[in-house]
Amino acid sequence: MSLIAKITEVIEVLNQLKALKVALGFAEDASVTDIIAEIKSAGESLTAATTATVTDGTAAS
Repeated sequence: MSLIAKITEVIEVLNQLKALKVALGFAEDASVTDIIAEIKSAGESLTAATTATVTDGTAAS
């Protein structure tokens, strides 16, 4: 594979990642750090809800 073909492939993958980022609800210019922080926050919320459910036996809403 030529260097130009490899570069073209990398650009296509980056464009697909940008489209995925937007499809997941992030701003087009969101950084990887922003995305990781959002995922971490969602994970912490899920952990807290799961812990509350296990502790008191009711589903969190």
